[in-house]
Amino acid sequence: CRSGDFLFSSALFCGMIDKKNTLAALGHPGCWVFGRKGSAMHEILTKTMMPPADGLCGLLQLLEAGATAHADLWGCGRQTMLERYRCAWMIARGWVRIHRPIPRAPLTLRTWIRPVKHGLSRREFDLLEGDTLIAEAVQAWILVDLQTRRIRTMDDIPEMQRFPAQASGKGAPLRRPAMPQALEPLGTVTVRAADIDCNGHLNNAKYPNYALSVLPPRPVQQLEISYCHECFAGQALQIFGQATEQEAWLQGRVGAQASFDLHTIFFPDEQETSLPTQAQK
Repeated sequence: CRSGDFLFSSALFCGMIDKKNTLAALGHPGCWVFGRKGSAMHEILTKTMMPPADGLCGLLQLLEAGATAHADLWGCGRQTMLERYRCAWMIARGWVRIHRPIPRAPLTLRTWIRPVKHGLSRREFDLLEGDTLIAEAVQAWILVDLQTRRIRTMDDIPEMQRFPAQASGKGAPLRRPAMPQALEPLGTVTVRAADIDCNGHLNNAKYPNYALSVLPPRPVQQLEISYCHECFAGQALQIFGQATEQEAWLQGRVGAQASFDLHTIFFPDEQETSLPTQAQK
């Protein structure tokens, strides 16, 4: 990904939530516990955290909150990036894998970053019940100049040079989902003002809800998504795709322009998960 190749819509409100109140803001009891700066993974942990109440969107918001708190801890949060560099954190793409049904029990979230490459900061997550891995995720983050709307290099940002990166981690690549050539129109949804984030466009965690709302409800086991262009309140987001019993390929468009590409694999019918696929329309 070269600097300036494309625009991204789903800016995270990195630094928008105070880390002491992050879980309260999301409706989750618990508190963040930070690993020491010399610790092996520089973890952000949650104690007495209950599963997300808002399905897949709630899970993505929980990841968002962990990333926000971690960036704030190391002086790379939203406010710092805005004040010093006129930039904001955004997500280019990501994947989530749910290995086990989400239990109604306290969970632990861990997050860390990998070395920055090609203008992308790779962030990884584990969600655990005790020592059991329940779900994992990887996201590619970028810094975007809010005036030019282009990707900004991180090479000359001292705060990013100090941010502790892990040399090893999850090996799965982050790629734009491969979409079938023939995509059928499946429906149209209107972008709601309530789903707009602090950068004035649709929040990243809401995209899967919009995409999956055109399909019968199914619990998601795996999700990969690439954010292409921004969506704004009131816009008609057309959903195109192909779907089978096991998986779906979905693309959102505003006019002729693609806003996102999404591929998902569903849990088998016989395997229940306590994490709903989507919110009510």
